[in-house]
Amino acid sequence: MARLHRTIGEVRDAMEHYDVLRSAKALEGFLDELSNWYVRRSRERFWRSEKDDDKWAAYWTLHTALVEFSKLLAPFTPFVAEEIYQNLAVDHLENAKESVHLESFPVVDPKWLDDELEAEVRLAIEIAGLGRSARKAEKIRVRQPLSEVIIVTRDENDRVRARRQEQVILDELNIRKMSFEDDQAKFVTFRVTPDFAKLGPTLGPRMPAVKKAFEKADHLALRNSIEAGGTCTLDVDGEKFTFTDDEVAVSIESKSGYAAATGARIAVVLATELTPELESEGIAREIVHHLQRLRKTADLDYQARIKAYVETEDGKILDAVKSHREYIMRETLADELNLKGVDKSGPAFSEEAKVNGKPIRFGVDTVKK
Repeated sequence: MARLHRTIGEVRDAMEHYDVLRSAKALEGFLDELSNWYVRRSRERFWRSEKDDDKWAAYWTLHTALVEFSKLLAPFTPFVAEEIYQNLAVDHLENAKESVHLESFPVVDPKWLDDELEAEVRLAIEIAGLGRSARKAEKIRVRQPLSEVIIVTRDENDRVRARRQEQVILDELNIRKMSFEDDQAKFVTFRVTPDFAKLGPTLGPRMPAVKKAFEKADHLALRNSIEAGGTCTLDVDGEKFTFTDDEVAVSIESKSGYAAATGARIAVVLATELTPELESEGIAREIVHHLQRLRKTADLDYQARIKAYVETEDGKILDAVKSHREYIMRETLADELNLKGVDKSGPAFSEEAKVNGKPIRFGVDTVKK
């Protein structure tokens, strides 16, 4: 609701200044956060069987956001906005008009604005994005749990905000614990290189000597100088050269046991060493992924109960399934989990796949009531 009313204010201000592009970008940003953050983060609230206050709050918040969004959208995409409004408001809300185009344009309600909450969630989104980038760079699946995420920042406000969003961050990144550091030099090595396209015309024949000097330089010291003052100085054959931060490029390489990604203000470092327990949980999550995909292939209702089948000759995978049996059954809504018997006379739906490079056959049967 805070983001909705912030967006209403941004759209109104831009429209009053005839800045259609800024209005559209505000709508696009809100829709992206609504879809890829709020809805995804609220899935458990939507899907839980208990019809408690929290579930209804999630539904009503989403409903309100979509109805108000349709009003904001009406001048931009009139037919799409009308379709949304007809589906969600007409015959459903007491004061709904016949058409979204008969509604008043939304106005900001200051009681919903919350700068600090928005800052917290923005930071959580940034950390989650950097964490996923670090995983991708090291080719570590998101479904594989890791032991620790280290947030590198000297900003105490960011540390406090990250702590408030700690469980969200850990869930997003599939990590066990979170900690903080002041400098990422413990986890990565830095390399500072000159931008030849920019410096070549200025330095001319001295460019090869500058390149050689960069190769021999202390790259951590160069990076620290750039971070502190925006420049770095290099001795080239007895002559001092100063380079600005837009004349050089700073790249990082994760040290063994870590995966790192750097943003504008913070860096996120993941500890990548896998214990047997983490590896076992990662296998269980892969099993859940394949069974959920098979449920979708079978076009089962999301609340349908099933019998699940997992057949493999790999001992490590079998041990992981046995250790995490309750988790797998809970996540896939399985009343039974069988470790053999996936054949032509077995489950109604089956498929073969690989987990950790090992072949597995999965099966799903609906449970007759």
